[in-house]
Amino acid sequence: MHRNGGFSPFNRMGLTGNVSPFTKMSYETTVGFLKDAVLDGDWDSLATPSSRLVVGKLGGIGTGSFDVLTNVPTAHHSSGF
Repeated sequence: MHRNGGFSPFNRMGLTGNVSPFTKMSYETTVGFLKDAVLDGDWDSLATPSSRLVVGKLGGIGTGSFDVLTNVPTAHHSSGF
């Protein structure tokens, strides 16, 4: 079941309507989806976790969705030598 309330298979047939070429290519028929993307001039905004992983980026979900920033204490040394 998906966000529209209907059912779609979780395989290459269910992904044909997905707009992300890299997400489609991460499943069964990589060459077919690659050929279609090239011939149709498709582009990928890298918005899905699957497409981001294909190009080596963090998925943007879970621990990859934020950064933890903190002030790191530093030792101040006097130059009394």
